[in-house]
Amino acid sequence: MNKEPLALAWELSVLSKCLPFPNLSVASEHVGLSQPQISRIVKRLEDELQLEILDRQSRRHSHWTPSAHRLTEEFDSMTREFQARLHALQNRSDQSKIRIGTLEGLHELASKIAVQLFAGQATENVELNIYDLNELTEHFLAGDLDLVITSREIGRRKFPLWRQIGYQILDFQGPSSATVLVESPSEDKSVLRVEASTTQKVLISNSLALRRYWIENFGARGRIPSQILKHKSQAPKGARLEAVYLVGSGQIKNAARDIILGFDAFKK
Repeated sequence: MNKEPLALAWELSVLSKCLPFPNLSVASEHVGLSQPQISRIVKRLEDELQLEILDRQSRRHSHWTPSAHRLTEEFDSMTREFQARLHALQNRSDQSKIRIGTLEGLHELASKIAVQLFAGQATENVELNIYDLNELTEHFLAGDLDLVITSREIGRRKFPLWRQIGYQILDFQGPSSATVLVESPSEDKSVLRVEASTTQKVLISNSLALRRYWIENFGARGRIPSQILKHKSQAPKGARLEAVYLVGSGQIKNAARDIILGFDAFKK
């Protein structure tokens, strides 16, 4: 065989169209090629594949050999498999990796989205990182993230893949008599300093786990986000109710986009 089989794809596709018909003359009436053209294509396949495709022993009409039928069956099977793989590839994001950024208090939500992206074969590679609120916005606007879960509205018009997916309450925890206030770099300092009026020390950290550790182990005081809520509710006195947004860049397409648009944060 002088050629790779895929180099004969067009010739094999012609043969596949001809096989339902009993002979060359009938096939030529249906496939848009003349009988001499089909005859040359068949001869080329026979020479390249070293197979007898046409039985020419009959005086009146030649007919297809069993090898011809098996060959077209294999080719048709290969074509269907390729089309299925191509369809799956087209339904994946154009990116090999989807980069997700989230606030630490929303990491479970971000993980659910990643699980659905994997399950829907939208991507095989998700990078999931935790940032504070300011970093999240900066990285997304710089194009370093494809999807963010945030409590800051970045803008619906600029980013069409935009959804409000729930609410979160940020309430103070820890004793009111605490001598240490813990806060994130992006928190509202004017509100926090009211709390800080009875304290002398402030610990700033972008790690929610670390802030919670100080509250639970060192008697510090600080705001801790609640689990995501489906409906807007009345926040306790001194607490803050924030909307939770899911914002994606225009790079997210196809299956990944559909999964994100249909994502239900409260579906188990």
